[in-house]
Amino acid sequence: AAAVASLNDDDFVERSYVDKLVPAKEIGAMVHGSPWGGVTYALGFSSGEGQNEVEEDANVDDKDIVGRVTANIAELAGSKDWLAHAGLAFSKGDISQSTRGFGISRSTETRSSVNYLQSIVSAGDNDIDRSRVGLEAAVAYGPFKLQSQWVKNSFDDSVVDEDVKAYYVQALWTITGESQVDRYKGGAFSGLKPKANFDPKNFTGGAWEVGVRYSKFDASDFSKTLAVNHGYLESDAMTAGIKFVPNPHVRFMLDYVKTDFENAGDGFAGLMVNGKEVDDEKAILFRTQFAF
Repeated sequence: AAAVASLNDDDFVERSYVDKLVPAKEIGAMVHGSPWGGVTYALGFSSGEGQNEVEEDANVDDKDIVGRVTANIAELAGSKDWLAHAGLAFSKGDISQSTRGFGISRSTETRSSVNYLQSIVSAGDNDIDRSRVGLEAAVAYGPFKLQSQWVKNSFDDSVVDEDVKAYYVQALWTITGESQVDRYKGGAFSGLKPKANFDPKNFTGGAWEVGVRYSKFDASDFSKTLAVNHGYLESDAMTAGIKFVPNPHVRFMLDYVKTDFENAGDGFAGLMVNGKEVDDEKAILFRTQFAF
């Protein structure tokens, strides 16, 4: 699980590589709550197959158990001036060999057509045990926030016993002085809200924020098992972004993202874009968003 309340609250135009490995919108049920101030929990059971999907293989258990706990250490210490968030998330269940790419999204952070990781398959048992664990941390004071997440997916059957990992580290600064601490509630960050709404007549108000993020995706563990055309097994992305929020319902975001691909698999001929082999990607992303 991510440390933001929803996609409407993301700090950048697109989410990091961590989002490729965590449970997404799935069919299931969940209980959650806050037993005392500064601590939250959530426990659920889901299909483990993504949004509106169910396991097609009747011989494979189609349920995942998913959980998350968080703590705001600053609130537990009695302080409201700063934030120190820590979280642990996990899920466990089985997927079938027919689950494409072990359920790992192969697009870059820009959601481009450059699929750096080709198909991952196993010739082992019909069901593959998948365990996912994630750690998250954030520190905020005034207009500044430093945040990070790390996640590992472990796959295990009679042939495969490998891991895929991803992480990011990001830093943000609200130029107009809005508090990052005030955005935090219930173990997650909500969207940036300006102190005063933008006034188009006087060109005053609105909130401005800048940020940078580095993220890493690493599937190199699979190079020990699968000697097939499986593309680049590692990728990292550097993002620099700026956003303007004129009022709580509208925001404009501009990001520059540079992605580098590493560790080509056996027999991989390289990424081809418009007939040219490349090992990196550069993109400018812009989003205008209205939320009601």
